[in-house]
Amino acid sequence: MTGTGAEDGPPRRVTIKDVARRAGVSPAAVSLAVNGRPGLSPATRRRVLDAAEALRWAPDPLARTMARRSVTASDAIGVALPGGAGHPASRQLSGDLLAGIAAVLAPGGWSVLPALTDGAGGAPQDRLLKWWQAGRITGAVVADLRNDGAALRRLADAGLPAVVIGRTGPGVPFPVVRTDDEAVADAAVRWLAALGHRDIGYVGGDSPLWLGAARARALRAACARAGLTPPRTVAADPTTGRAARATRALLSAPRPPTAIVHDDGVGAAAGLAVAHEMGVRVPHELSVLAWYDSDLCRLPRPSLTALTCGADTLGGRAARTLLALLHGLPTPEPTDTEGQLRQRDSAAPAAPRAAR
Repeated sequence: MTGTGAEDGPPRRVTIKDVARRAGVSPAAVSLAVNGRPGLSPATRRRVLDAAEALRWAPDPLARTMARRSVTASDAIGVALPGGAGHPASRQLSGDLLAGIAAVLAPGGWSVLPALTDGAGGAPQDRLLKWWQAGRITGAVVADLRNDGAALRRLADAGLPAVVIGRTGPGVPFPVVRTDDEAVADAAVRWLAALGHRDIGYVGGDSPLWLGAARARALRAACARAGLTPPRTVAADPTTGRAARATRALLSAPRPPTAIVHDDGVGAAAGLAVAHEMGVRVPHELSVLAWYDSDLCRLPRPSLTALTCGADTLGGRAARTLLALLHGLPTPEPTDTEGQLRQRDSAAPAAPRAAR
């Protein structure tokens, strides 16, 4: 059954967008309501059904039959994640984000379709677009760790309801959740300064993900606010070989730093091994920190002090924001998820320079 929404002129076919506009929700929410699928509050479902009745609209019978034959098509959320084989930090981050997203979506009957970067560097956002156009997903969470504004605009132009984890550029209307890198960096630098560290090194910032550059900026700003010299930075992606070479370069300087911050646990563990090899005692002569905490940080001896960005919490917030978007509820303004410093055994008060 279909209805007509025009009172003057030739009859016009009422569409799902007309119903969505009247109910104040997304077309995806209309689809969920009329097909009896999970994910909507009773009040929102009632509002959608009332709007459909008022406009005398019902889904095309063939389309509705096809939808019923494919449960995953309307119950699935696409998730774009980084997963390049050469970047273990992105794999760890992806796993934690996905766990947080699934923990929120699964109780509501939603399934999750991860779209990872493939070995050839294919963009996961392109997969989301194809899935949306094919009717396989209802919405998406995009961990836009490459800050690809053009890809996000393509998703927006296609009408895909989505939430972005990270940063967006001009013209991208999606809600955003992100980590507060500056607050995390401030906590680390203040703690190191209280331990007497005045010369900090940083190994990282050379990742294809925007978070590497963001962390480098945050650490520089935190050192400036604490009255310390800028961190001595050696660009390295989060792989053991480059992190080891970067650590060796810092420790071979005439006046090496008393503390080194690495992008993640993989790099920090590699740096710890280099320090042992060079006869530099950790934490007595050198403090080592990992920016991104993981199970790996607990394994070395000494165990690695680490900064946490709460990726699972971040993923959960993104999922809840997406559900609000699909339900036609207000979504929050871009807000930052706070991290914290997890103290372990790889950091200690700075040794006097004469003792090094």
